[in-house]
Amino acid sequence: MQKKLTHIFILSLLVALASCTGDDQPSSPQPSLRFAVEETPWQEHSILLTRSDDSMLADLKSSSAGFGFYCPALFAKNLQVTWNSASSKWNYGKAIIWDKNITDAAFSAYAYAPYNGSVSITDGTLHFTSATNNTTDLLWAKGDRTDDVIAFTFKHALTNISFGTLTNNYGHSVTLTSITFDGFHTEGDLSLTTGEWSNRAGSQTISRSPALTVSAGSTGNIAVDDILQIPVETVKATLSFTSEFGEETATFTLSFNEPAINHIINLTITNNFEVIIQP
Repeated sequence: MQKKLTHIFILSLLVALASCTGDDQPSSPQPSLRFAVEETPWQEHSILLTRSDDSMLADLKSSSAGFGFYCPALFAKNLQVTWNSASSKWNYGKAIIWDKNITDAAFSAYAYAPYNGSVSITDGTLHFTSATNNTTDLLWAKGDRTDDVIAFTFKHALTNISFGTLTNNYGHSVTLTSITFDGFHTEGDLSLTTGEWSNRAGSQTISRSPALTVSAGSTGNIAVDDILQIPVETVKATLSFTSEFGEETATFTLSFNEPAINHIINLTITNNFEVIIQP
């Protein structure tokens, strides 16, 4: 592995839960959820690349799924929270009664996105099943309590593989027909406390078909969908090409074992048809 472009994203959500008033008798209050968004710049090792948009928050607001809120002490178990653009508020369909007598030791709160009504969460661990052509991210957060405020910092749980360019130094036109990965997991358990994965299991094959033709001495963009999957120690990558001399394949063993990182794959074909991959 000669090069890795590392993209780290952090989304901070500040969730404020209203206190009961008066003698603290339940009065069906409607708590408000406020968002404070922060994102780190994209990083290429020590070189910072500017990024000014807040697309993560925009995606979360525009999504009909919203995010899931889990707090046993507040009787909120996989509570769906969605954005109401008309009122500019987060709605979640039921009142949450804040008990100020709950000790910090007995309090725990978690969140994940996007919301899934059938998701299994046990003791702060979410069981995740990965689709072969998954293009949806998975965010997680553990709440930090200060008085009647719960602060969440959402982070990415999956690893992302995106595709950059193919540079052809072969001397003849070359077509990249397919990219195939063998060995991505199909399921695993995600800790909403630490973001660590456990019990990763299963194996699946994921393919992309660029059908990209690059003439000699030129560079082309590999325009295919990203791959968002459970982090994996090793996968087998097989690249298939055609040229006027027939078909060629190149095989690599790669590691995508870190969450919250975008691995950009760039390809170079040398003058003797050696394929160099830079994830």
